[in-house]
Amino acid sequence: MSILYIVPKKTPSLKPKTETMDQEIKRLREENTRLLRENEELKKSLTPPKMGQAGGNARAEKLSANRRSEIARIAAQARWGKMTA
Repeated sequence: MSILYIVPKKTPSLKPKTETMDQEIKRLREENTRLLRENEELKKSLTPPKMGQAGGNARAEKLSANRRSEIARIAAQARWGKMTA
């Protein structure tokens, strides 16, 4: 008579992989650098001239043609002096 032993298979470890301290620092620095670059790109895309243009266009759409013409006339007089219309 023979005895049969059942040996369980090794299961993968349930512990999460742990990074060494150096690997963790490197990963965090890379992440921080990436976020800083994204932040700088966002700041560049929202520079005041671009924001001003968007606001000016929105304002111009709301104004009537007569009002826009009046504003342009006043601006031209201020820039080049009195003009006869």
